[in-house]
Amino acid sequence: CRYFRLHRSTMRYGAREPDAWMKRLRAAVRRVSGEHSQWGYAKITRLLQDEGWQVGKRVVQRLRREMGLRGNPGSVEGGQAPDCLQRQRIEGMSGSGTSFMIARSGEFG
Repeated sequence: CRYFRLHRSTMRYGAREPDAWMKRLRAAVRRVSGEHSQWGYAKITRLLQDEGWQVGKRVVQRLRREMGLRGNPGSVEGGQAPDCLQRQRIEGMSGSGTSFMIARSGEFG
């Protein structure tokens, strides 16, 4: 700054373009998120790390948010998951809450 006789506050750094590593990482995040659309950023991060990427979950979370990639939580075919326990409500039992009895196969028809 002394050489050019300019004050240092007038100098600014130019914005850098994203480097090649970040471009490749974005492509990898998009690819893995497309293959596993139901998974969130934590599992996607784990898959990328298994592929050899040295990346943290916050970076993957930020990239997915910037690219508009969202998981698809709770997508069970046919709507709600079936009640595998076959619970039956029991009225008049002691206690403050509602009680349930779990039916075994063939009981309580």
